[in-house]
Amino acid sequence: DFMDFKAVNMEIKALPKEDLNKFWKIQNEYLDKWDFDYLKKQYSKYPNLYIGCYKDRKLIGIAYGFIKGKIVVLQGIAVEYKVWRRGIGSSILDFFEKQAKQIGKRTIGVGSAEGFVENFYPNNGYKPVEIQAKREDHYIFAKESVRGYKNGLEKRKKLKKKFNPKEVIF
Repeated sequence: DFMDFKAVNMEIKALPKEDLNKFWKIQNEYLDKWDFDYLKKQYSKYPNLYIGCYKDRKLIGIAYGFIKGKIVVLQGIAVEYKVWRRGIGSSILDFFEKQAKQIGKRTIGVGSAEGFVENFYPNNGYKPVEIQAKREDHYIFAKESVRGYKNGLEKRKKLKKKFNPKEVIF
């Protein structure tokens, strides 16, 4: 049962430095393929924005970000596949938002991906403001403002037709 899973022996907290290696393994499997030294450097700049979710003291989910002017950018969020779709990512996101508020930031910028992941942010109250068409090497063909999710889906179809990019993401 989902509620039992979340409630029993689960903890979300700022990631302790000694867990960076475990964090890196999840990050490399599901998100960015960073060099470990680069991860350590980024972590040292924003340790309160590196989040770990633990079940029975085992790291099962992560989130991380950085400060860019007046906003906090959520660079990545992931939960191990075996525990997907149980609300854990939403709980990690809630904690990340609290961490951002603690450092005086009220706005969080996120990027998304196509597929079921793209519904994650709207389901958690986020509203898309931009859509981007990207190539395999992440070159951005086009950026367009959007007014909500439905408008973004309409613009996605047009951008895909026009550029045939690798992805069109919010």
